Parts: sequence; structure tokens; C-alpha cells
Amino acid sequence: MTNLLETERLIIRSWIPERDVEQVFVIYSDPKVTHFLGKASLVTSVESQR
Repeated sequence: MTNLLETERLIIRSWIPERDVEQVFVIYSDPKVTHFLGKASLVTSVESQR
């Protein structure tokens, strides 16, 4: 995997579903994050995030 952008304090890389699913679940299960995306965007489980 190659990083898209890397600095001393930041690495931007492509998503790796097997590795990132739990962190993405935390983000998209937060109603404050999904407020403007609509209720259909609210994720209720890690499995539905997969």
C-alpha cells in the first residue's frame, strides 16, 4: 500500500475495509456526524458498516 500523502505528523492513505471498519463505525454511528447526511446514513452495527 502506498500512502497518498505523508508528512511528519499526518499520513493520508486509502481505506482498508478489514482494518478500518471499527473506526469508521465509531464515526458514522455518531448522530452529530451523520446529521446532514440523513437518518439512512446512521450506522447501527459494525456488520452493517462492512
